[in-house]
Amino acid sequence: MATQPPRSHCEPRLRCPVSHPNKRFNYDYGQAEDLARLLIVVPILATGIYVGYESITRLSDLPEIDYIWVVAVAAIIGLKLWP
Repeated sequence: MATQPPRSHCEPRLRCPVSHPNKRFNYDYGQAEDLARLLIVVPILATGIYVGYESITRLSDLPEIDYIWVVAVAAIIGLKLWP
Protein backbone atom coordinates (compact mmCIF):
# COMPACT_ATOMS: atom_id res chain seq x y z
CA MET A 1 0.00 0.00 0.00
CA ALA A 2 1.36 3.41 -0.96
CA THR A 3 2.03 5.98 1.70
CA GLN A 4 0.67 9.49 1.45
CA PRO A 5 3.04 12.41 0.95
CA PRO A 6 3.55 14.80 3.87
CA ARG A 7 0.64 17.19 4.32
CA SER A 8 2.66 20.16 5.48
CA HIS A 9 1.33 22.32 2.62
CA CYS A 10 -2.33 21.72 3.61
CA GLU A 11 -4.24 23.35 6.39
CA PRO A 12 -5.21 20.92 9.16
CA ARG A 13 -8.95 21.52 8.84
CA LEU A 14 -9.01 20.92 5.06
CA ARG A 15 -8.57 17.67 3.22
CA CYS A 16 -5.42 17.64 1.17
CA PRO A 17 -6.07 16.52 -2.42
CA VAL A 18 -3.74 13.57 -2.83
CA SER A 19 -3.63 11.13 -5.70
CA HIS A 20 -2.06 7.76 -5.19
CA PRO A 21 0.27 5.95 -7.59
CA ASN A 22 -1.25 3.21 -9.72
CA LYS A 23 -0.08 1.02 -12.63
CA ARG A 24 -0.53 3.78 -15.23
CA PHE A 25 0.91 6.66 -13.20
CA ASN A 26 3.82 5.39 -11.11
CA TYR A 27 4.41 8.67 -9.31
CA ASP A 28 0.79 9.93 -8.98
CA TYR A 29 -0.84 12.41 -11.36
CA GLY A 30 1.64 15.23 -10.73
CA GLN A 31 2.58 16.18 -14.29
CA ALA A 32 -0.97 15.73 -15.61
CA GLU A 33 -2.25 17.95 -12.80
CA ASP A 34 0.39 20.58 -13.62
CA LEU A 35 -0.66 20.55 -17.27
CA ALA A 36 -4.32 20.89 -16.30
CA ARG A 37 -3.48 23.86 -14.08
CA LEU A 38 -1.61 25.47 -16.95
CA LEU A 39 -4.55 24.91 -19.29
CA ILE A 40 -6.80 26.67 -16.77
CA VAL A 41 -4.47 29.59 -16.01
CA VAL A 42 -3.59 30.54 -19.59
CA PRO A 43 -7.16 31.43 -20.70
CA ILE A 44 -7.79 33.31 -17.45
CA LEU A 45 -4.58 35.29 -17.93
CA ALA A 46 -5.44 36.00 -21.58
CA THR A 47 -8.89 37.21 -20.56
CA GLY A 48 -7.39 39.50 -17.94
CA ILE A 49 -4.95 40.99 -20.44
CA TYR A 50 -7.77 41.52 -22.96
CA VAL A 51 -10.04 43.17 -20.38
CA GLY A 52 -7.20 45.43 -19.25
CA TYR A 53 -6.47 46.45 -22.84
CA GLU A 54 -10.15 47.15 -23.56
CA SER A 55 -10.56 49.21 -20.39
CA ILE A 56 -7.55 51.37 -21.22
CA THR A 57 -8.67 51.94 -24.82
CA ARG A 58 -12.21 52.82 -23.70
CA LEU A 59 -10.89 55.41 -21.28
CA SER A 60 -9.29 57.24 -24.20
CA ASP A 61 -12.36 56.92 -26.45
CA LEU A 62 -15.52 56.91 -24.29
CA PRO A 63 -18.56 55.30 -25.92
CA GLU A 64 -21.83 57.24 -26.00
CA ILE A 65 -24.60 55.77 -23.84
CA ASP A 66 -27.90 55.85 -25.72
CA TYR A 67 -30.28 54.99 -22.87
CA ILE A 68 -28.78 56.76 -19.87
CA TRP A 69 -32.06 56.53 -17.94
CA VAL A 70 -31.89 52.70 -18.06
CA VAL A 71 -28.42 52.82 -16.53
CA ALA A 72 -29.65 55.25 -13.85
CA VAL A 73 -32.64 53.03 -12.97
CA ALA A 74 -30.42 49.95 -12.82
CA ALA A 75 -28.00 51.80 -10.53
CA ILE A 76 -30.80 52.90 -8.20
CA ILE A 77 -32.29 49.40 -8.07
CA GLY A 78 -28.85 47.93 -7.44
CA LEU A 79 -28.18 50.35 -4.60
CA LYS A 80 -31.58 49.69 -3.02
CA LEU A 81 -31.07 45.92 -3.14
CA TRP A 82 -27.52 46.00 -1.83
CA PRO A 83 -27.54 45.34 1.92
